[in-house]
Amino acid sequence: MNTDVKTRKTHSTLEEFLTIQEARIMLSCSRTTIYNLFRSGEIHKYKLQAGSRISARELQDYMERQKQLI
Repeated sequence: MNTDVKTRKTHSTLEEFLTIQEARIMLSCSRTTIYNLFRSGEIHKYKLQAGSRISARELQDYMERQKQLI
């Protein structure tokens, strides 16, 4: 049973990261825009074995900040 709990925790942690493609879809923007957000420091890129990922929480926070500007 302990293995199941650890697996669930690990699986949950992995779900908290999005691919660049997923982030593009959520923001309805281009890949270039995502990379510009990395360069500006608005969001951070995490390098994992499977490639670059974006924190889902960080992306949600960014989206909330953008709503406040409108």
